[in-house]
Amino acid sequence: MPVCITFDTERNYYETNTDPSIKAYKEKKFTMLENAIPKLLDISDDYDIPYTFFLCGEVAENCSNLFSNMNKHLIGVHTHPFTHEKIFKGTSPNDRINDYLCKYTYDEQCRMISEDLRLIKDNLNIKPKIFRAGKHSVNLTTFKALDFLNFQLDCSLHPQFQLFGWHPYKIKNTNLWELPTYSDISPEIAPSVKKLFRITSFTKDYFDGVYVGIIHPMIFGNPMINTPILFEKFIDIIENMVKWDFNFLTIEEAFNKSKKDKLCNNIGFIINKSTLPLHYLLKNYSYKSVLK
Repeated sequence: MPVCITFDTERNYYETNTDPSIKAYKEKKFTMLENAIPKLLDISDDYDIPYTFFLCGEVAENCSNLFSNMNKHLIGVHTHPFTHEKIFKGTSPNDRINDYLCKYTYDEQCRMISEDLRLIKDNLNIKPKIFRAGKHSVNLTTFKALDFLNFQLDCSLHPQFQLFGWHPYKIKNTNLWELPTYSDISPEIAPSVKKLFRITSFTKDYFDGVYVGIIHPMIFGNPMINTPILFEKFIDIIENMVKWDFNFLTIEEAFNKSKKDKLCNNIGFIINKSTLPLHYLLKNYSYKSVLK
């Protein structure tokens, strides 16, 4: 069964294990990525698996050296309004309400997305065709903007917006396709992730499909966390997926396969709904098992 490991790649976003830090956002640092990305790429090489990185424009501008050798990986655009100070309506990067892309007009969304696109193109010599909004915050206006900017694929919608099942579909009145994200597969919730993939391994002959999992790579470089344990859990997840005959693809490869084969993973949708929601109900992430 195909699986995509995707990373939403942003600046340092917290300094403690429970409380997001305004200071960390405002300082516009990227040390967590600098610590995490080389090790994640080493794991990719060890297991010969591709990743899909959705980059904020400011990441490409400040960390181009980290993403200069992406031969087997795929780069996409990741837009957070808080990274666009001239357009952002909030008072701080931690203003969660105003960090939703769908809160902005068509012109404002176009300006933010096109600026991120430009920064990636100028610094990495890549022109991405895939997109994911921060906090999955798309609306019809976003789709219109993406279509105007010649994107081919959006990966912003979360399963909670799907009535049932998983499948790529074309956005009406555009040339844009939607490939829904499936679930958080971060190593902090490794037991639930392994349960999800293990159950699916028994059913894959009957309910084929593609999993699109999302991780924030900054967690692997957080100085407040025992990151070796996180890397061990991440490797354990990968090794189990290899053992259970999962096939690792980039978003583009998965989309082309699922579109061609008309794959839809209904059983996976049900399993995901039953095993992972508790993670999202927590007020704050719990790092008790990985704190130093």
